[in-house]
Amino acid sequence: MKFTKIILFIIIALSLVQCTNEEQNPVPQILSVSPGSIVAHLPEFTMTVNGQDFMEGSVIIFDGKEKATSFISNSQLSCQISPEDTMMDIVSNTNIEKIQNTEKPVSVAVRNPAPGGGNSTPVNFSIKENFEFESPRRLFDPITNGWAGPLVIDKDDDLYVNISEVEINRYFFKGKSFLSTSEDGGDTWSSIENIVDRSDTNIEHLLVDDYGNIHFFYTDLRTKLSAIFYKRKNKGENTWSEPVNIVGEDKSMYQTYLEEGVAIRGDKIFVSWAVNTWNYDYYIAFSFSEDNGKSWSTPGKLKDLGYIGWIQALLTENGTLHLVFGKAVHKASWEFYVDIHTASSNDNGKTWSDSVMISNGAGRSYYPQISYSGSGEKFNIFWIRKITGKINQNIITGFKRKKNEIIKKMSEGLSPETDRPVQSNVTIPPSYHLKMRGTEDDGNSWGAARKIVDFTTTDDYFNMHFFAKTDTAGNINLVVNEESLLFGLVSTGSNNKSESIAVYFTRSIDGGFNWTSPVRFSDDPEFVAEYMNTDSEGNVYFLLNKYDFSEYFKVEPYFSRNIKN
Repeated sequence: MKFTKIILFIIIALSLVQCTNEEQNPVPQILSVSPGSIVAHLPEFTMTVNGQDFMEGSVIIFDGKEKATSFISNSQLSCQISPEDTMMDIVSNTNIEKIQNTEKPVSVAVRNPAPGGGNSTPVNFSIKENFEFESPRRLFDPITNGWAGPLVIDKDDDLYVNISEVEINRYFFKGKSFLSTSEDGGDTWSSIENIVDRSDTNIEHLLVDDYGNIHFFYTDLRTKLSAIFYKRKNKGENTWSEPVNIVGEDKSMYQTYLEEGVAIRGDKIFVSWAVNTWNYDYYIAFSFSEDNGKSWSTPGKLKDLGYIGWIQALLTENGTLHLVFGKAVHKASWEFYVDIHTASSNDNGKTWSDSVMISNGAGRSYYPQISYSGSGEKFNIFWIRKITGKINQNIITGFKRKKNEIIKKMSEGLSPETDRPVQSNVTIPPSYHLKMRGTEDDGNSWGAARKIVDFTTTDDYFNMHFFAKTDTAGNINLVVNEESLLFGLVSTGSNNKSESIAVYFTRSIDGGFNWTSPVRFSDDPEFVAEYMNTDSEGNVYFLLNKYDFSEYFKVEPYFSRNIKN
């Protein structure tokens, strides 16, 4: 018995010696993290952690959560950070005096496994509410007078820009169309190549498919009539195809307006256009290709719409075709209302659903846009709604009179400010509201309309437009051009023939309920943002045109993008 105890004691002692001599894993150290910051809720990205004493089994801990980690070397690890990892609370802020790009700090650490091991000293990683933008820079110096757009991005994040070189005076229009591409996010651009070299082209649109083929549509003016033409350039080729007249032989369709009613998905390409005949027969015409533009269907007609315009098209992931358009209803010989409608087809336009009014009626609604991430059944429609001017408290305060006194003076043809006669009654500025509605089931049902922001202007011919784009993480990016007042800020600067333009950017990470503080990325009153797009990483790109109204018409193309994080 005593001998057994001795043997057991020796075994335990040897075990303790072995444990004491077993090599202990080191505590890791972090030297840097790349990137060091990111804008909230961007698409998934790779985070690289540089340091020392990393090992197989090391784990990156991001904001307290262990991430699936790839071991690269003793000095480098990586992991994927999802949009949900970089969420932050964002509350809409329209107070220009309190605008700031708020940041949320989170910690990044590395944990080595036992024996020994443990957590490194954490380093800070910053999640930003909004983007910062580069100053706009001039593009395409050979184009002395012309505008840029559209801007499209392919699946490899290469950028394609259409450039129109124009010559305009009071009596005629001449135009040529060019293409330039960038494979480095806009750092450098290819030499411009000619697409259409005619003196009577107008209104173009550009598409790029998943195979890298380029599709180009344009309106060709002919003796005050017009038709829609199509050209393509296959990936890897240097020449463009001969133009194809999509309208065909039906001359009744030759009073057309291309606008932006084009869409592409896989081998399917859809193009639509507004037709306004001399007999006041208004309708949407359309054509379909199911073989990537090699052949086109005989144009169909979506009729009984009344006056229409501002057509937008979308092909969703399940193949449903959506058309969004403005439909005008005349209320009197001098007055009409416009409402935004949508209709859909599941059989390439052979049959259509009943149109659905999105804008809720009772007003004038303009410039609809579709914002779609490229997958699923969820998308949003935006539009501008105009409301006739009303006497509000600001006007009453400004004139220092009661509301009924102001109305009385106006009815008498007198200015409520000076009591002096005026040639016509004082008009009260209308208000403009940017609104949106969303669907999560491919247009079968729609959520309530939501107001994004209000606009006010003294000019009834309000020069305002916007662009909305949903990135692959579901964030809605919005750029707005406004003439005069936006977010309570009066834009500065003007010239002798035009009011100044303010260009703003904002984004929503919660489906449009809250929006970031607006970023004014241009202080030049002659800049107008013309197109916006996003790549697979959520980066935002802009085309701007700079208008010089000191001459009759002169415009130069510019480019801007967010500063890379």
